[in-house]
Amino acid sequence: MVIDMHAHWLSVGLREWGFSLLSLRNASSSAKPLKGVDEENQRNLQCMEERGIDVQILSIRPVSMLSGENSMINIPWCIVFNNVLAEAVNRKPGRFRAMATLPQSDMKASVEELERAVKELKFVGAIMNPNPKGDETVPPLDDDYWLPLYAKAQELDVPLFIHAAYLKGPRFLRYRLAYMLGQPLEETIAGPTLVYGAVLQQFPRLKLIIAHGGGATTFQIGRYLNPPGREESELYGSKYTGSFLDGYKKLYFDGTLYTKETLELLIKVVGPERVLFGTETPGRGLFKYEGRMLDDLRPVVESIDWLSTAQKKMILEDNARKVFNLKDL
Repeated sequence: MVIDMHAHWLSVGLREWGFSLLSLRNASSSAKPLKGVDEENQRNLQCMEERGIDVQILSIRPVSMLSGENSMINIPWCIVFNNVLAEAVNRKPGRFRAMATLPQSDMKASVEELERAVKELKFVGAIMNPNPKGDETVPPLDDDYWLPLYAKAQELDVPLFIHAAYLKGPRFLRYRLAYMLGQPLEETIAGPTLVYGAVLQQFPRLKLIIAHGGGATTFQIGRYLNPPGREESELYGSKYTGSFLDGYKKLYFDGTLYTKETLELLIKVVGPERVLFGTETPGRGLFKYEGRMLDDLRPVVESIDWLSTAQKKMILEDNARKVFNLKDL
């Protein structure tokens, strides 16, 4: 079985309801716009069939999180989105699982929605934006601000999928850099912040997955191999004293990197036991690259000849089963 843990979903009905929400500036969280659910499911299923994927774990398209909006907008949006996504999964239970969208405009509401989504909707995790507002006002991931969410995810034994959305500021206006650079840049920042901030020492059973292979950190790993200096502790209160690489290998990463060379580097640095198969299909990879669709990544994993059969299975299936507790598949 091949399990794709990085797959986004957003139906026409939700798009229309979201536009209405943004224009009217208020709405009830009891709405359930089901228009286009089957069509959106079929779009994903067609890509899955073409790419040899058996199961996808669905999450919202990050640019649609609306986490930069106020709570009157963001909270009902997330509740309604999760309810509709639960309906989509229930219509194709053998092919889909789901991650919750959290109303990150309000931490208390995020914790409550995570619990509701897991216990009532049977979701297997949650997607979280490390910079919900896309600017410099959000506390870093090792700040006390995030602790209630980490504690609840550890209590529920579900992973948090760290996936950024966009950045604000004049430097990011051109060439779609707010989106193209915003995601891997924030994901690059996430890894070192979590390691040096000793987050997994405080929450040893917490499962964190960083999208897009952890951004650029793996490529720049040599810059982090030195032990943390005294300034980390003196200036920021860091309790982390181990090697960066040991701490980094306690995180999980998706393999949505699109090219064989970058995927191989990630696996060599963190180990096949920390990499989960992901494609982001249907998404930005819907075009030809070197004779294949860019997001057709199963053949890429299978072509890495220095991986054993067991290690390839680990990446394509076993790691996702373990991290997301997929005992019913």
